[in-house]
Amino acid sequence: MAQTKTGDKTLDVTPNPFSSYTIVTFPEDILRPCSIELFDLNGDKIYSYSNIISNKFILSGKQLKKGSYYYKVFNLDYSFFTTGKIIIN
Repeated sequence: MAQTKTGDKTLDVTPNPFSSYTIVTFPEDILRPCSIELFDLNGDKIYSYSNIISNKFILSGKQLKKGSYYYKVFNLDYSFFTTGKIIIN
């Protein structure tokens, strides 16, 4: 499991590492919608999903190559913004 914090708010990414999917759990009390972006190790954006209104998002690893990626998660007004690393086996 990976946790990243912004102030007193925590984002959970479980499981991490993963092979088929991981669940991104957003704090309950942040303004929605949220967005998630994935970047390869060269910094190129390879995935983007926006308008997430639930507090949980299932990220599939099926279309992604095995390896390490950085994620950026933020909400509509950027009052919640965090980054982290995921690994796909």
